[in-house]
Amino acid sequence: MSNQTIDPTADAEKFIDAYNSGDLGRLESVFGKDAQLTHHNRGGTLAGRSAIMAMFEASGQMMPGKTFVDRQSLDVLGPDRVVVRHTWTVTPTVDVPGMAAAGEKISLDLATFLTFRDGVVVDYHDFG
Repeated sequence: MSNQTIDPTADAEKFIDAYNSGDLGRLESVFGKDAQLTHHNRGGTLAGRSAIMAMFEASGQMMPGKTFVDRQSLDVLGPDRVVVRHTWTVTPTVDVPGMAAAGEKISLDLATFLTFRDGVVVDYHDFG
């Protein structure tokens, strides 16, 4: 067990800042080694930081500049869990089947559930 203060709001802000920075090193630092990431409604669960980062690297090549914007709320659900209601937006450089043509803006309203352990994301679920 860590002696670190538990603050899921600060952990969520750190995650969102890392995501929005586009810096893969920063993003990697906010995921636990055994983290899981699930995009509900868009398919698939990734297990482990390596698989998650491979997805972010590949998607970053097709969709640079993806960000979370227009936050409606950040609610604490427990000592280590939050839900963020916000919009994910990007303008892809290539066609993304089922979502948008190259150069066409994508905006998805999401509910993102984040669970933290020792200040890093160990479980990520988004719906939208």
